[in-house]
Amino acid sequence: MIELYVRFLRPRWKKVVLIVLLSLLATLCSLLLPMLSKRIIDEGVLSGQNVSYSGTVAVMAVIAVLSMVFPAVNGRFIAETAMGFSRDLRTAFFSHVLGLSQRDLDRVGTASLISRQGNDIMQMQTGLVQLLTFMLTAPLMCIGGMAVALMTSPRLAWIVLLAVAACLVFVAFVVGRVRVIFLSYQEKLDSVNRLVRESLSGMRVIRAFNREESEQERFSKVGGELKGSALHLSRYVLSFPPVMNFIVSFANILILWFGAHYMTDHLATYGDVQAFIQYLSLIVFGMMMLSVGLIVLPRVQTAGGRITEVLHIVPSVQDAEQPAELEGPVRSLEFQGVSFRYGEGGAYALSDISFRVSAGQTLAIIGGTGSGKSTLLNLIPRYYDASEGTVLVNGRDIRDLRQEELRSRIGVVPQKAFLFSGTILDNLRRGKADATEEEAGHALDVARARDFVEEKEYGLYTCLTPGGTNLSGGQKQRLAIARAIIRKPDIYLFDDSFSALDFKTDAELRHALKEETRDAIVVIVAQRISTIKAADLILVLEDGKLVGKGTHSELLAESEVYREIARSQLSKEEMEAG
Repeated sequence: MIELYVRFLRPRWKKVVLIVLLSLLATLCSLLLPMLSKRIIDEGVLSGQNVSYSGTVAVMAVIAVLSMVFPAVNGRFIAETAMGFSRDLRTAFFSHVLGLSQRDLDRVGTASLISRQGNDIMQMQTGLVQLLTFMLTAPLMCIGGMAVALMTSPRLAWIVLLAVAACLVFVAFVVGRVRVIFLSYQEKLDSVNRLVRESLSGMRVIRAFNREESEQERFSKVGGELKGSALHLSRYVLSFPPVMNFIVSFANILILWFGAHYMTDHLATYGDVQAFIQYLSLIVFGMMMLSVGLIVLPRVQTAGGRITEVLHIVPSVQDAEQPAELEGPVRSLEFQGVSFRYGEGGAYALSDISFRVSAGQTLAIIGGTGSGKSTLLNLIPRYYDASEGTVLVNGRDIRDLRQEELRSRIGVVPQKAFLFSGTILDNLRRGKADATEEEAGHALDVARARDFVEEKEYGLYTCLTPGGTNLSGGQKQRLAIARAIIRKPDIYLFDDSFSALDFKTDAELRHALKEETRDAIVVIVAQRISTIKAADLILVLEDGKLVGKGTHSELLAESEVYREIARSQLSKEEMEAG
């Protein structure tokens, strides 16, 4: 927590110094008013002399105005500082996450990253406001109030010390209890959020199996636990005002009681008593502000730890210290004894994979679910780095290349076609930022997407919802393919990108792609034999191992695994035809 505040407040150190100065001046104004009030009472009202104290009243009026102006101006500076802090922290957090590899993102989890980016940074922002408003002013008010009270009348000082001691004991007890309860409350709040997210995501399944009542029961149970923790927390927090008021009231009684005796014995004045009552109120108010900050502190510490944890992650995929340049177009892609596993000591997802393809050739990858097809594909753009072996482009290890340089040569169509909010043209320009409408139209033609785009009222300027939920699965896949085509990359990666297309559209699209990608390397992961049978090289994977390699006809003759897949999809005549 402290590390984050120091790091992101350093550029604003002048404003922080100004906030501290204004806090000191505001506290000084608050402490001066009781002292001037004592002077008016003792030297003017009770002296019996015709003394004009209009000057003192004028000074008090000026101080009263300043005691309003200083906090108001300070509040603006605090808000600007806190908002700037959270903006810079969010930017740094987002930039760092963008630089993490897929392995790093998998380790933390998408849902957790969203929570840290949103809620935890908000907690840090709130904590900074509390720190600059209460945690800074409160100690000054308490210490300054006690010091001035002691100077005003040492004989009444023991009452203030007694009240402060009582407040400290109560605050320490409540803060200690609140910390424990808050941790439990946060865990239960996370459970509620997780259940809501799970239920909303699986709403169709819940309705399909008539599980509404059971989900309501689950939510009622978790919500009840959250309510119990919230009530327990509220009892302690809401106990502050009555207990503090009791301490102040009891201390006022003691001040009046003993003050009256001291006045009788001429050991204190009426002004001393009145000043003491005001100082006591300021001290207790300062302690209440301090306690509010201490209650918030555990939440801020937890949030800061979660954010720091992500910022301290060293990306597992990094550029070389002296990266090489990839000259000319990509002419070859090669795997040499590549093995990969997701975690240290875990089972291998890929084992000893070797192959080579050249520009103008198509590589197809087929196999059962969990055989490692998508994993192999993810090693090419360095979403992950191979655990063993080498991936080569133009004979050069891709780990020697800059990630940006490598990925600029690759067009990826992911297994789950994802579209961003914005227009269709905006989504296509994710592949090429300066693409013209003519280029977009050509890409749509190749992807067989122009017809449904032109049927939209605004064509290329039709707005899509986040994730492209206002399109069908096949339409999203074709736009994702068009997004890769518009880039005109040297390597095309299609991760089961034709599964939502009907056979007719699939065949037309593949025919158009053959002409479009004639000078590029095409890598296709597919489940349909019909999609890959024309490939120049087909890899057959099973449990992460390469169990077959060759053309369609060669594999039909040599690979039992490939024949089993083919038998489930092709007719006897097609099998015999090869």
